[in-house]
Order: sequence, then structure tokens, then C-alpha cells
Amino acid sequence: MFFLWLSQPICYGLFLRYGDKAKGYRIFTLTGAFIMSMFLFLLVPMLIGDVAYFVLKKTINHEWRNEAKCGELEVKNKNEKYFGFNTDKYTVFYSDKNDKWGFYEITCKKGSDRRDTYSVEPLPEYNIPSWLR
Repeated sequence: MFFLWLSQPICYGLFLRYGDKAKGYRIFTLTGAFIMSMFLFLLVPMLIGDVAYFVLKKTINHEWRNEAKCGELEVKNKNEKYFGFNTDKYTVFYSDKNDKWGFYEITCKKGSDRRDTYSVEPLPEYNIPSWLR
């Protein structure tokens, strides 16, 4: 936001310096281009993470499974999607856990007498963008 505030006096100075030399709408075009480049410079980095979450959630909801099977044990949680098919290791995408989203891995461990278990290895998590909550 600091750069946006800084761009206003710069635009004003450019207008005062070159306003009498520019013909027609050239100074307004240059000032508008400068302001738009500042907006893009500020907004694009903030929106990249939000767009990544939105795209990941939409595509994963269509292609990943709702459950994972570790031997006889079935793992199924709300707001989680599982990638893998009857394997010993699954990748899990979760969202809406305390306004966080991310991935973790489940490793299946076969036990005796059908007492299968699994272990969870967490991966980095991220905040859900406020406009998607």
C-alpha cells in the first residue's frame, strides 16, 4: 500500500513538470499507465495465492477420492480429499480446518488381526483467503 501512496505524489510531479509540454491527452495517458502499473504491481502478488487455492480446490474436488483405505480401515473426513488407490501412502488435501488449507500424507500400517492403523505426516498449511470463506 505504501507504493500506491508514493505513486500519487510522483504522478502529481509528472503532471506539473510535463503538463504544459504534452499535447492532447498524452500526460493523462502516461499518468494512467503509471497508476495502472502500480495497481498491478501491488495486486498481482496478493491474488496469486488466492487464485491458487481456488483452482486447487475446484480441480481436486472433481478428481480426488472422498475416502482412503488402509487395509480394512477406511479413512474419511469432511473437507478432505484423498489421492491414491489402495496403496500404502495417500496424499490428502484439506480445507476449512480453522480457516486453513494444505496437504498432508497418510502412511498405512498393516496390523495383525485386521487392526490396521495409519500415521499422518503434516506438510505446510496456508490461510484460506477471506473472500472465499
